[in-house]
Amino acid sequence: MSSSRTLSTVLALLTCLLLLSIPPFTQHSNKTTKRISTRQPSAKAEPATSLNPNDNRTIALNNVHQQLAASLRDLPSHKAYVKRVDLTYTQAKRRGDDFYTVYQNAFDCNKQPGIVFTQGQFDNAWSMTPPEPDDLLDHWKTALSDTTGKLPSPSAIKAIEVVQNKAPFTSAQGAQVMEPTDAQSYVQYIPSAGAILVLHSQSADDLLAKRGVAKADRSRGIPTLNRLSDVLWYMWNTVTNEPNSLRYIGREGIINTATKTIVDEIFVKAVGTIMVPWPGISYGLNTDEGKALLGTPNGVAIAWMLIDRYRELGKREVRVRIWTVEGSRQMLWDMAPTQQ
Repeated sequence: MSSSRTLSTVLALLTCLLLLSIPPFTQHSNKTTKRISTRQPSAKAEPATSLNPNDNRTIALNNVHQQLAASLRDLPSHKAYVKRVDLTYTQAKRRGDDFYTVYQNAFDCNKQPGIVFTQGQFDNAWSMTPPEPDDLLDHWKTALSDTTGKLPSPSAIKAIEVVQNKAPFTSAQGAQVMEPTDAQSYVQYIPSAGAILVLHSQSADDLLAKRGVAKADRSRGIPTLNRLSDVLWYMWNTVTNEPNSLRYIGREGIINTATKTIVDEIFVKAVGTIMVPWPGISYGLNTDEGKALLGTPNGVAIAWMLIDRYRELGKREVRVRIWTVEGSRQMLWDMAPTQQ
């Protein structure tokens, strides 16, 4: 048995053991408020079904997530991943393959729904602009109309900017942090199309890294709600009462150096050029190219969304499409529901 297959097998077994260890708890309601105030919430703002950070069930879920993340990081193929600009195609493919293994095996385990983030946790660290109607960029009008069969009107699009600009806030480790990270994202949410379009994002972890904060110390300086996948999922729940309707996630104008390098390598291998207009090229996660794209910095948010929210979203058949617009790389993830 190859070392790669052995690692995947071990990871799959670890996934099941970790997921089966979570105590059962009551299913959470999908109902959320349509708009979140940037003011500090009153005591009544906390949903009755929210998870207490000190609750054993919450601790168990957090431990599972941390151990899964640690098991991925500890694999030999992932050790260079921290140097994101140096990520190679092979490293990205192996990382994507490991994420895909975790996702596939999660359905063989009795895992509970992902952690429910509360309005209080959001308001503790983040500010947001009220949802506003917006229009799509021309190339995304083409992409979404060709993909979904209909073009959403500006009134159906809810553009929201969120910024982690509040301090002090409670960190992921429970400490009081006096300086905000300034993490931000500008996103168009389109409930009628089951789509999220990320126009811009900067993570707390990346911004702290640019400030010279050591990787081991960053978790002490980021809020509980910090990963892009969690922010997207939380905000999606504020704009729709049917969160499992989410199917498409687009990434506009990718600027991450590692992701661009991987995308360009795939383009050159497939068609001999890095200028690939719409409809571009599409890959499933059962292909090497699909796994490599899942393992890029811009694919990791999709990986965690699939893993953390698989009980809410159900099992999905995932494909990723890549193309360019005037040299700018675009990415569209299609997470089609499947019968389980």
